[in-house]
Amino acid sequence: GATYNFGPVMLHGAYGLTEADRGGIDTADFKDAMVGVSVPVGAGKILASVVHRSDDIGTADANFYGLGYIHSVSKRTTLHTSYGYMKSRGAGSRGYTVGSAIEAGTGSRAFEVGVRHTF
Repeated sequence: GATYNFGPVMLHGAYGLTEADRGGIDTADFKDAMVGVSVPVGAGKILASVVHRSDDIGTADANFYGLGYIHSVSKRTTLHTSYGYMKSRGAGSRGYTVGSAIEAGTGSRAFEVGVRHTF
């Protein structure tokens, strides 16, 4: 992974390669590429990212999109919220979904809010 600071805007990037054992029959290579940005806004920061996951047999491809906001309440306390969306591109990507969204072209969504306090 790497980051580059363009003044107030920070660009984030990462690449990962995972080899998974598929039940002793064979292995699959998963490739993940991420591009993200963080932008300060007042007492907070907006975060956005896109991740593309692919595998070497083309059955578990998926795209992940995220948007979030972190707001500093004090030096040690922040409020945060985020929304994420995953869109599968292959039937094998059902392991990334929630509930019954298992078909190619379907996806899952998630929303969270929270408080972080460091001691």
